Amino acid sequence: VAWQGGPEGAAALAVVPTPPPAAAEASAAPDATPAPVEPSVAAEEVAAAAGPPAPAAPPVEAAPAPEPEPAILLVLTADSWVEVRDASGTALVARVLKAGERYTVPSRADLVMTVGNAGGVALSVGGQALDPLGAPGEIVRGVPLDAAALLERYRPL
Repeated sequence: VAWQGGPEGAAALAVVPTPPPAAAEASAAPDATPAPVEPSVAAEEVAAAAGPPAPAAPPVEAAPAPEPEPAILLVLTADSWVEVRDASGTALVARVLKAGERYTVPSRADLVMTVGNAGGVALSVGGQALDPLGAPGEIVRGVPLDAAALLERYRPL
């Protein structure tokens, strides 16, 4: 609507045509509401775009544990006094072991053995038999019960 003045100063009302409001908004801006998409179609499209599932990462292996000290085993072929002591002097065994008995030495580096019949005690380290400790009836003191020390001192059979 506009006011226009006439020749005599009179005011007249002129009607200017304007488009209806709905039509004006439709032509001024595009529809901002997206078209509805079915969820299953959208999920399939995303899955197709992503490709096949990635293979699982290979399991991480832990560092191997250090190998334990080889087992030291005493096998009695004849009765013998056997004494095993630690560095503090505490006796782990101190008695006559009978022929046929076996004694597995605890895995400790501070152990020392004395035997009263060296010929009646067979030693093995990690399943490997060693030379005899001595002659039958011989007393042998200060035998270190450490695998490396035994392998240096006594030859494998």
